[in-house]
Amino acid sequence: MYGADIFAAVADIPGAMLLAAEHDDALVGGFLCFHYRDVLNLWAAGIDYPRLRTLHTYTGLMLASVELAADLGATTIDAGRANYRYKRAAGLSPVALRTLAYFPDRDAATARALHTTGHGMEACAGLRRF
Repeated sequence: MYGADIFAAVADIPGAMLLAAEHDDALVGGFLCFHYRDVLNLWAAGIDYPRLRTLHTYTGLMLASVELAADLGATTIDAGRANYRYKRAAGLSPVALRTLAYFPDRDAATARALHTTGHGMEACAGLRRF
């Protein structure tokens, strides 16, 4: 999904860091993170999926993220939008997100698709509409 060009582009952003998981001197996973003020944002993950179940890489990286957040003085971890059930089972709480979209040409089909996507994400995360 992300190539080396993306990682090179974000490497110089203040607060950017790669949380890496290694096994037998080989990289088996990592989270690309951003720390800003009191938030540690887990922006992208890469996992060696054939070994995921035996090494529990994702769980290890989530634990390391909590430890990193504490070390950095972060009070919030933004763990992203995917793996809802896993994250809820791990004790993370979903937070409603708000987005403003401006369509100068009033593209009704795109607006409907975004509306449908938003409702689907809320339902999956167990959120209620306000």
